[in-house]
Amino acid sequence: MGPVNTKGSGTAMLNYTGEGYDFEIYLYNVYGVKNIELHVAAPGTHGDVVAFFYAAPFQNATQVTNGLAAKGTLMGHDFLGPLLLPLAQHLPASFLEERYVSTGNAVVVVHTLANEGGELGAWLPASKAPAPMADMHMHMPGADGMVASASVAPAPADSMAGMDMSMGDMHMHG
Repeated sequence: MGPVNTKGSGTAMLNYTGEGYDFEIYLYNVYGVKNIELHVAAPGTHGDVVAFFYAAPFQNATQVTNGLAAKGTLMGHDFLGPLLLPLAQHLPASFLEERYVSTGNAVVVVHTLANEGGELGAWLPASKAPAPMADMHMHMPGADGMVASASVAPAPADSMAGMDMSMGDMHMHG
């Protein structure tokens, strides 16, 4: 299925601290936010959910989000799916950083009641290679205070095909 029709946009700020990820996610003109998730996947695929930035306790399809949608810190004990080992042992944030984020295999996905497969999405950048797109902007403050930025298009309804990132001349590092 192709990209969804949305007027929504947003900004996600992630900072790998060495222990976890501090994050702030802002959304604009997004109705009925259901979940904001971190997925790990090869580019062009939807992949596995490994963490929730936000999960709506009471979903309302008419509620519009304009501003801060989620803020906090993701730590190893927050991880799910392939980052959760048998007996509820969690892998550390460094595993997520080294195996998925730094290799370009992690994506932030905003799910809504109207588009449960994903309304907005942004691949976290692995390199400085520019690939300009539109709608959702990602900013990732690095450990040295530098800010990397990128933009992405609305997420396809049930796949992440065609998602890409624009990095300018900076990169995320921890």
